[in-house]
Amino acid sequence: MISFNSYSRLFIMVFSLGLVLWACDDNTLDPLDEETGIYSIYGVLDLNEETNYIRIRDLNAPFTAEATRELNAVVTLENLGIGTSEQLVSERTEQEGVYHHNFVVNGVIQPDTEYRLTIKRTDGVTVTVSEITPTKPEPVITSANTDCDTPIEVEFSPEKGGTLTYNIGFEFGRTYFLTTQVLRSDGNNPEKLSFAFTPADIIRSTIYSNLSQIRCHDLSSENFILLYRHYGPGLYEKIENDPFDILRSTERFGGYYNERLDIPIDTSRVCPQDC
Repeated sequence: MISFNSYSRLFIMVFSLGLVLWACDDNTLDPLDEETGIYSIYGVLDLNEETNYIRIRDLNAPFTAEATRELNAVVTLENLGIGTSEQLVSERTEQEGVYHHNFVVNGVIQPDTEYRLTIKRTDGVTVTVSEITPTKPEPVITSANTDCDTPIEVEFSPEKGGTLTYNIGFEFGRTYFLTTQVLRSDGNNPEKLSFAFTPADIIRSTIYSNLSQIRCHDLSSENFILLYRHYGPGLYEKIENDPFDILRSTERFGGYYNERLDIPIDTSRVCPQDC
């Protein structure tokens, strides 16, 4: 006769075997994945560069050389605008005893285009992220080459939900810049980003009190300098609200670009302000 304890042990063995078989059949089961995710992604793609890099890390691998030497991932980047797909090649680098896997993106990143990144493990588990790159309009300057006290408007259109950060600067022996400003489209005109500035106000707005009495005719250059960075929809907000941390962040993917624009100013003396 089989005792009750024997039946209990037999039931536990069968139940445990069933769990093992079920786990082997389900390639998405990974307790570590539930806690940390599968891969971290850092791919902030510059539209002005023909070579970009997407860094991928296995979030379940300890920060050791042995654990990070190889990466179980096939990485594919798709341009959904024109329907192309490319399997990316990794360049492995070592830093402070840890290996990093940077996947190379060759070719210009297109503006106003959806890109989809797919990372696939050999067991079939897949991670996919998609983002739209920013538009890349030529800025339109209104009232350029006017005097120090005339407002100048800068407009970017068309715009499709991106964010633009900018600095305005001038030269007076050296170059001074206004602190970074953030520009987002609003509900009234979502397809346009624009702002206005008055040269004299920019000079007075610097943190250097000794420049408060400087006028445009005192400057070393007749140009004001506009430096701006244009981000695709949602990318700046991710960076602003949660700066990337290789130990904790799991996703930074999208497009941006930097530009410089010189805006001419009439530096002639204007009376009575300059007289």
